[in-house]
Amino acid sequence: MELSHDAAAFGIHFVTTIFEESAYSWPEVNNIFLQRDAFTTDLLDFYRKIMLRRVTPSVLVRIDQAYVRDFQVACGPREVAALIYETYRVPDRVVAPPLEPLALVGCDEARFSDPDVDHMLFTSSGSFNYGHWLVDDLPKIRAAIDRLAHGGRPIRLLLASHGTVIDQVRMDTIQYMIDDDRLSIAFFDKTKVYAIRNLYLATPVTCHPLDKSVPAMRYLGQLGRQRERFARPTHALGARKLFVARPGANTRSLLNVDAVWDVLRTQGFVLVDPGQMSFAEQVSAFAAAQTIIGVMGAGMTNTVFCSPQARISYLAPRGWIETFYLDLAAACGHRYRVVYGALDDPDQPPYLSRFSISDDDLAMVLSDLGDA
Repeated sequence: MELSHDAAAFGIHFVTTIFEESAYSWPEVNNIFLQRDAFTTDLLDFYRKIMLRRVTPSVLVRIDQAYVRDFQVACGPREVAALIYETYRVPDRVVAPPLEPLALVGCDEARFSDPDVDHMLFTSSGSFNYGHWLVDDLPKIRAAIDRLAHGGRPIRLLLASHGTVIDQVRMDTIQYMIDDDRLSIAFFDKTKVYAIRNLYLATPVTCHPLDKSVPAMRYLGQLGRQRERFARPTHALGARKLFVARPGANTRSLLNVDAVWDVLRTQGFVLVDPGQMSFAEQVSAFAAAQTIIGVMGAGMTNTVFCSPQARISYLAPRGWIETFYLDLAAACGHRYRVVYGALDDPDQPPYLSRFSISDDDLAMVLSDLGDA
């Protein structure tokens, strides 16, 4: 792959391809909705129009002179530095104003000036959220793994800090995936601008809410399953069927979770709350599972660690149009189904509302799985 002359003019140099271009479609799209009504009929018509997906390659580039603030990267001479749009989506502009040349005045040029390590930016606009970190960012760890495997220089991953809890989670996931003393992690203040020479940048493997690189998702899943065999928790669940709840969540919590669990436990399901598990425990649980019923939310992105052909059934609030999880299942080779529950407060946007799943709808899920 070659970069354009414009890229070279701004000091951007192609290093290697991390993941090749991929094209895929949403399989069995006519069967994903277990309920057939006006809402799902209209949604199915919409899905049929967008079910063919194509994702550009993810490549590693080196930037002679980069300026970084949060997930934004500008490059080139300071007076005319250009924003790199691969890491800056249009919807993100509401939370991060453009990195204009004026903002580069007085930037920190000392923090990441160590000439003995390669600095690699490892952050994006969704890094504050576990699900987006897992799917959007973590697959790009391949760039660091491959460079170190081929005798590369020590690497320092640069991550924008989003608070103690999620920062620790992100560190845990990286250290789980790669065990190499030549790799270090540095968190930086997302409100400040840093000047970094010879910055390495991996271009995106996703574009929310659609388009996930198939080789990137498959790579992450396989890497997680491989690492799980060496880092399996001493009290690994090993369950083939999981019920993924979302207890205590401020949004999209399942109001009748106890009633749902009373039914699912009789069918051999094991209840898990990813928010109360270590990353190693999450990988282990999802890697072993073949059938998962779960409330739609960040914890369900752990299905990326399920083996291909896993059966994933989502419980979601009625009216919520969310293609992220369907697209993830397609990229991972999973069987996807969804059933919608009644909203607790119809005046709330569906994606924020608590909801309930009826006995009939739960029976429909189990029947579809062949468990009732």
